[in-house]
Amino acid sequence: MRKYAVAFILILPLLATVSSRANAIDECCGCDCSYPDLHRLAKQGDVKAQCDLGVICLWNPSCPNDQTEGIKWIRKAAEQGYVGAQRALANAYRAGNGVPQDMAAAEEWERKAAEQGDPNAQVTLAVAYMAGLGITQHYGEAAKWYRKAAEQGNASGQWGLGSRYASGQGVPRDYIHAHMWFNLALSKLTLSSTDSIIRQLIREEQDRVESKMTPAEIAEAQRLAREWKPKKEK
Repeated sequence: MRKYAVAFILILPLLATVSSRANAIDECCGCDCSYPDLHRLAKQGDVKAQCDLGVICLWNPSCPNDQTEGIKWIRKAAEQGYVGAQRALANAYRAGNGVPQDMAAAEEWERKAAEQGDPNAQVTLAVAYMAGLGITQHYGEAAKWYRKAAEQGNASGQWGLGSRYASGQGVPRDYIHAHMWFNLALSKLTLSSTDSIIRQLIREEQDRVESKMTPAEIAEAQRLAREWKPKKEK
C-alpha cells in the first residue's frame, strides 16, 4: 500500500487541476456574467474577466470562440500577475490544451502563482520538485514549498510536509513533526469519497510513524498540533 500512497500524493494536486473541465474553470470563473458581458469587461482590462473568458473559451465546447482565443485571454491576465490565470495557463501547458504540452512552461507559470502565496500552486510546485516534472528533482525545494502551503493551513501541503519528515527527504527525519503535520492534515478532511481515500492513506503513514515513537513523543506531537496556528504568507 505504501507505494500507492507515494504515487497518490505525487499526482493528487495534478489530478485536481487537470482531470475535468469543471476543475479548470474553477481557477478563474466565479461570476454570473453572460458571455457578452465578460467580453466587454475583458476588453476593458478586467483581469478576472479576461481569465474567466479565456477559461470558458478553452474548456467549453459551446463557446463561440476557439482554444487559441482562450489562451490569448488567459495569457493576457497571467502576464498582469493574476494568480488564477497563471494557474490556468500552467494547467493548459500541463494538459496540452490549447498549447503544446510543455511541463517546463507549466512549472514556470505555477511558480509565478506560488511566489505570490497561492497554497495550491505551492503544493503543485512541490510535487513537480518531488517527481522531477519539468524541473530538476530536488527534495529540499519540495519540502520548502510543501511547508509554505502547510503553514497556511493547506491539507495537501501538510500531508506532503509530514511525509517529508517521515522519510527524511528534504528535511531531517523527525517523527514528532511528521505526526503533527499528519494530524493537522486529517483535521481538514471532509466526508467526501476522495477525502476518505486520502484519510486512509494519511492514517497508514501516521500509523507507521507512530509505531516508531514513544508515548511521550506521540503526546508531544498531539500538543504541537493542538497549539498550531496558520501563518498568512507575507
